[in-house]
Amino acid sequence: MPDDRKYRSDHPSSFSQGQSSSGDSRLGGPRFGDEVSWQSSVPHVVPDEPLPELLQSSDRLIGRTVNEKYVIEGMLGRGAMAVVYLGRDVETNRRVALKRLSIHSAEGIMRFSREVRNHSQLHHTNIVEFIEFIGEKNGQFFLIMELAEGANLQDLIKSMGSISEPENIASIMFQLCDALVYAHQNKVVHRDLKTSNIILIDDADNDRIVVKVLDFGIARLSGEARITLSGRAVGSPLYMSPEQCLGKTPITLSDIYSLGIIAYEMMVGQPPYVKGSIKEILAAHCSPAITPVPISHLAPRLPCARVMDQIILKCLEADPNRRWQSASELKAAFEYWHNGIHSKRQPTSLPPEMLRVSKPPEEQVAEKRSLAEQYDLEAKKDIGEQRHTRIAKLSARKKKKHTLLIISASVLILVVLVCFYLSS
Repeated sequence: MPDDRKYRSDHPSSFSQGQSSSGDSRLGGPRFGDEVSWQSSVPHVVPDEPLPELLQSSDRLIGRTVNEKYVIEGMLGRGAMAVVYLGRDVETNRRVALKRLSIHSAEGIMRFSREVRNHSQLHHTNIVEFIEFIGEKNGQFFLIMELAEGANLQDLIKSMGSISEPENIASIMFQLCDALVYAHQNKVVHRDLKTSNIILIDDADNDRIVVKVLDFGIARLSGEARITLSGRAVGSPLYMSPEQCLGKTPITLSDIYSLGIIAYEMMVGQPPYVKGSIKEILAAHCSPAITPVPISHLAPRLPCARVMDQIILKCLEADPNRRWQSASELKAAFEYWHNGIHSKRQPTSLPPEMLRVSKPPEEQVAEKRSLAEQYDLEAKKDIGEQRHTRIAKLSARKKKKHTLLIISASVLILVVLVCFYLSS
């Protein structure tokens, strides 16, 4: 990174020493059954403890059947624009999550309908399953989704200080990248990736952790309060890409930026920019001269930490063209790091081809302009040749016609002279 960049130091030293030495070795901390403070800002989470305390609520919808199909059994949580309920399908007895959305305008309904269509097209192991959308005559809207019964990544990080086990880090990031690759191939951008939107499910039978991403494609309508410099709602400040901070439309590379924030938070214990006002945090995201304190400084025990620094800092480039250009590229970088920690000679840097930056927009425009000009020249040349050939043909036709006229006139004159001679 250039020397003129500034490190934004928002991290107390305790974050690099916050790992627990007990509990589930797969997470480098407590087991899923251990006591955890379940106070996520996006509470679509069901811990492994029994549910009764989560069901205690005076909400008038509890006990009601939605669309004669889903019985609302309790409230899982409440957000700024949605309430999430625990439900049960009366036909299959399957437990589901019902998200009741607060939409009060025709524009909101149209936008949300479009996002529901996008989400309904996604069927992937690492994306929470969309079941159906229900709009009632009384103006209430419910999004029915798979109930992800697992641990919220944000709460786990808070409980353990950070996730330190390399195999855990690799597994989680591989699965998140897979989810993004699939979604982006289907032209769906998450827009609001954050640790509270990620659930880890303990698949004890296969001795693995399954990652599930929540709120795919509807984050602009169902997330927390969002603030930007222009007043538009496009993301959560701690995880927003620079283009989102400036009120621009999120793109696939915005998800890459947010995923870099998530990876940083996993290994360090908190996002890179957390101090100051919201505007100061957004400004830190937008400034190419400010980068977070390297992971190698805050988590020095992490194997191949310098390689991880390069991976994360490339995610967090202010210019989208300098980031990883796809989730598959990012996954390849994480795979290189993962393979490196198991090699005898651990790498200290990514290979040059991975660090190569895509061409800046002005160069891309110049190339396109050059190609267009070249195409125009060739087209004009072809048109000129065609025009020359056409003129030559027209000239030949005119000459032939002129010759025929002269011959016809000569014959006519000859006939007239002969007739005059005979008549005399």
